[in-house]
Amino acid sequence: MSALGWIAIFLAVWLALSATTTGIALPDPMALLAAVLLLLVALLAVYRWRGEVDLLRMLRRGGMVLLPILLAALVPIVLVFSGDGLDVRLRQAALAGLIIVTGWLATFIFQEERRQRDRSEQELDLLMALRSEVFTIVEKLDKHPITRQAEEVERNIAMGGDDPTGAYFPFSASESPATVYDAVSGQLHVINAATLEPVLRFYAAFSELGTMVADTHRAEFPRLEARRRITLHKELTQQRRATLYWGLRALEDINLKIGVPNPEAIPRSGKNEDVTL
Repeated sequence: MSALGWIAIFLAVWLALSATTTGIALPDPMALLAAVLLLLVALLAVYRWRGEVDLLRMLRRGGMVLLPILLAALVPIVLVFSGDGLDVRLRQAALAGLIIVTGWLATFIFQEERRQRDRSEQELDLLMALRSEVFTIVEKLDKHPITRQAEEVERNIAMGGDDPTGAYFPFSASESPATVYDAVSGQLHVINAATLEPVLRFYAAFSELGTMVADTHRAEFPRLEARRRITLHKELTQQRRATLYWGLRALEDINLKIGVPNPEAIPRSGKNEDVTL
């Protein structure tokens, strides 16, 4: 592809310089062939080097930037290919302008391609980092049977009653902070919206879970009656399940985005089969 591109550019420039230096008029078919070849090389290069990027969107951006230039070049271009009686020097100048405009368009496309490639690399780095942290949290949540343990805890709370001497107060370990998410939160705009949504939902659920666990550590919690403590524990259990669910969703969507085979095949403990996608 690179060799073909250089050949096409060399052909167009050689034709223009040859006409300028020798005064020989360029046949219209040759001029048209040079321009079309240049455009095809640019488009084929884009298709090859960024197959997953929306080509039409990129060309639309290029058209918006170069629209005034293209409009200004439209008249001489038409004259080059349709006016047989035009002065040779005018036709040469118009052809040179056409080559320059085509070069500008190709330059813009390749610059846009480079920018999008850098963005894709940054997105991949972010997703890999988030994937690691999400999986760590999901693995921690999934290694305990959430529903079965909750039923046991709520039963013990009910049996203990309201008497402080015999009441049962379950202890929930505090959640570790989401250090990776906090570090990259200012760069999340580069991630595709469809992939980012479940990730944000997971971290929102995880943050709420941490808040609810912290509430159970407050001095007021042991003074609550058993009925109220059971209700709060049920809400805490639901939040654990929700966090696990959105963690699995985020992992599957990240796996799909980065091209992991079988993106839904996430290692599980088998202790929370009631939490599935």
